[in-house]
Amino acid sequence: MEYLEHRRFSASGTLDTPKHVSIPCCAKGWEAAAMVAVFTMDLGWVALQPVVGLPATLAAIFLQTSVVFASLHGDRFDLMQNVTVLLWVLSNAVWMFSEFLWDEARPEGVLALVPGLQSLDKAAFPIWLAVGGVLIWTAAIVPAIFYANHFTVQQLQRGSGHTCFTTCSDGNTALGMPLRIYRELFVLPWLISDACWMFCNRQSALGLSPGLFGPVGVAFGVAAIAISTDATLRYVSMLQIRDAALCAAELLWVSGNVAWMAADLHGAETVAARACFGAMFAAGLSVALWLAFTEDDSTPLVNCVFIPCTNSEKAFLLKDYSKGEITKLNAARECSA
Repeated sequence: MEYLEHRRFSASGTLDTPKHVSIPCCAKGWEAAAMVAVFTMDLGWVALQPVVGLPATLAAIFLQTSVVFASLHGDRFDLMQNVTVLLWVLSNAVWMFSEFLWDEARPEGVLALVPGLQSLDKAAFPIWLAVGGVLIWTAAIVPAIFYANHFTVQQLQRGSGHTCFTTCSDGNTALGMPLRIYRELFVLPWLISDACWMFCNRQSALGLSPGLFGPVGVAFGVAAIAISTDATLRYVSMLQIRDAALCAAELLWVSGNVAWMAADLHGAETVAARACFGAMFAAGLSVALWLAFTEDDSTPLVNCVFIPCTNSEKAFLLKDYSKGEITKLNAARECSA
């Protein structure tokens, strides 16, 4: 895949020193498509419709894997974040499929019509959940190590006048880190929350008590909501609408899942409750679709994913954050490998 070098322009339109950050021109398109697939996956799951959830899960795995490969030559934060999300998608794929098969007396939806599935041994349910648990706890460890290393290095470099993540900061910071990194901080408590939820489901399948894992999971979920809310408000205050919309979509997704978890743990997973959770996912999906099919001021349309690219020159609008100007850069680069 071809990469574009993000450069700054002065007020006169001349090219200044490059920022030395390589940006895959289709990576944002893959990310947007993966987000749409994840929302669709959760919609199929909460509606107990394998015909929706399973194809969306396969699409999410394929698209997120593509995002990981597209970020191999990017900065380390993007790579870490994308690998983490891929591990989460894989863990939830195992979790969702096992629930479709064994959570009720018979497989859900169209799976009940597949010969042989009804005769599968339900004793395999906890085993599948254990496999999903290993994946999701691994996904939680990756960002935990990353952020711990970040804060450690930041403390060591503070006296030398250097700062972390200079290559990926846009000048807006929160808690000593670039805002675009801070806004993804919610992923860490959310992964711990999701892992606790999966553990509770496994304990229930084994006929055992989940202990404190239920309240701990809800607490970490609320922490994820708080971080995502704060990030959304920060972008709203800066009038960065697309970033605010992205954070709002993530907030709807996390809030819907935390509410779903609380209802599941308290045995209140009624049809009406599932409809409410589904409405939150549908609202987030609408925002994700808007982000996927519209153009912003720093990345091209996701037609790299949904519509075949050509080899003609692409015009990208790059924002000079130091002067607040929008300038046009014509780049004669291919958009696909």
